[in-house]
Amino acid sequence: MSTRTHLELGRSGGHFLARISLGVPRPDNPYLPFVPKMMATPIGDHPIVGIFDTQIRARLHDIFAGTDWSHISVVRIGYPGQRPSECPATILVAVRPNTLGVEKAAGLVHVAAAFVYGFTRLRDIAIEIIEADVVPHSDDTLPDRKHFDEALCATPPIGAGLGLSDSRSTGTLGGYLRISTAKKSKYVALACHQVLSGIERESTCATLALLRIQRQAGTLDQNGRQRLHLSDKRVKDGEEKCEKIARFQNHLGKVYCTSGVGVTDGWISDWGLVELAQERFPSFDNLSTALSSEVVDYLRGHYQDAESLTIHGGIASQKDLVAASSGRLDDSHKNVVFKCGRTTGNTRGVLNSIISSVRMSYGDNVPVVGSALVVLSPSETSPTGPGSPGCGSAPVFGRKGDFGSLVFDYRGKVLGIYVGRQNEGPNREDYKVNPPITPPYFDGIHFVSPIGSTINGIRAAVRDDPTFGGLDVDVEFLWGPSE
Repeated sequence: MSTRTHLELGRSGGHFLARISLGVPRPDNPYLPFVPKMMATPIGDHPIVGIFDTQIRARLHDIFAGTDWSHISVVRIGYPGQRPSECPATILVAVRPNTLGVEKAAGLVHVAAAFVYGFTRLRDIAIEIIEADVVPHSDDTLPDRKHFDEALCATPPIGAGLGLSDSRSTGTLGGYLRISTAKKSKYVALACHQVLSGIERESTCATLALLRIQRQAGTLDQNGRQRLHLSDKRVKDGEEKCEKIARFQNHLGKVYCTSGVGVTDGWISDWGLVELAQERFPSFDNLSTALSSEVVDYLRGHYQDAESLTIHGGIASQKDLVAASSGRLDDSHKNVVFKCGRTTGNTRGVLNSIISSVRMSYGDNVPVVGSALVVLSPSETSPTGPGSPGCGSAPVFGRKGDFGSLVFDYRGKVLGIYVGRQNEGPNREDYKVNPPITPPYFDGIHFVSPIGSTINGIRAAVRDDPTFGGLDVDVEFLWGPSE
């Protein structure tokens, strides 16, 4: 392998600000003349797994301290269907759009390369800087018919939509918990802070507004007419759903407490609790956070490595987490994860061997810096994979509205809570600093907060509840009648 660094700049036609390597080429596109989105896949059993946290992460934080970075991750990058050996191991540094120029990015990857390539076993790694944000996303659109009906049943299952009564923004009902002392108990539903606190991000319909003006002026083309037709159809469907909501007593409870914007035990923290209304739930005995038999059957029918899933529930231990993310081939069956989300439903991903450093943006651009588990969603396991190479769709583990979902390990035990994803980014024309740069050219990077730190945060927060008199409380998930 060459000992001379090879620098590539985004303005020369790539989809990154800068990329540097010791002659490691970018993967060949096997789908030419089509240009599908590339994808991030697990780093696997690579020498960097054993030394990144202890010897590399802190130095990279120092190098990129002067930038508005959003996440620092170690993955492989390639095209759908390619083997790991065909996808270069890559230290990926994402910066928020319009905050870093190409020339400065080039200087930063040179500094990073001088440090990283001092480790002789890491000379097969590329270093890339891309433009991408990390945000938690609620959704202000009504869910599809199946997930809509789930929210309007007597006992909403995990994965149902949940939101404030005075807001259209919704997330996902992750699970049910009991908070108790020896004498008193409260039953709560687990969701995400962003939805229950009312933090909403900007969203616009400028494109549709322009199309309607063109329709009135008689200048709308066929493609524009089709887009408006689909939009009008969604509006009508939404009106029918709103009528159903008006006839249903859908009060779930009241907001009890949330994590706020911050970290717990060094991990990104984003959770919220709804104290369940007694009139909605005459009995709490049947509440369950476990995967239902219907969900397990669905996942087993779609994914070969879902055979170990059970409906018994439980929480994955730290030991389980280490084994799942070890990257060893003999543990490869243990790193698959599953979730039930309000938007994308029952999906599968793969846990990466190295956690990410994440700077997440909340309302009013409040940054939160911490760590997060990384779930990647290769296209061959995604229910909405790329299809034909030219269609341009991307692998999907979760989308807007899925945040707050619990993430389960290969056995159906709770691993963590889904807190964010690499944003797809604005449209190309919205990039001002680097106009030749397109939005992120790959998808499928998702962030999860471990359930242990989430429970620790909940336990610390509810200690201030006068109901419990300052006593230590038990926080436990509910697993249904068989618990």
